[in-house]
Amino acid sequence: MSSGPGWLLVLGDPAELPWADKVTYLGWDDGLLLPTTRACSPGADLVRAALASHLPDDPERRAVIALIGGDVLVSALPLRPADPDQLLAVAR
Repeated sequence: MSSGPGWLLVLGDPAELPWADKVTYLGWDDGLLLPTTRACSPGADLVRAALASHLPDDPERRAVIALIGGDVLVSALPLRPADPDQLLAVAR
């Protein structure tokens, strides 16, 4: 789980994620998370390569790059599952 002003990113198996109004769902495209209603131009592989220098330098952790609206999130993936109570607190 990652969050910032006005957004919350939760990763998980699609079958386990809740459906909710006003939520933007993301899907993987060449290692880049994009809204499922959008395409990346230039290609996702080029955008990911351009942003790769901002990835955490830790070979033990996978990284995530997400394009959400006009924002770009570059972060290491969380090491532990999200706490449901923490999710509720951030979502309020």
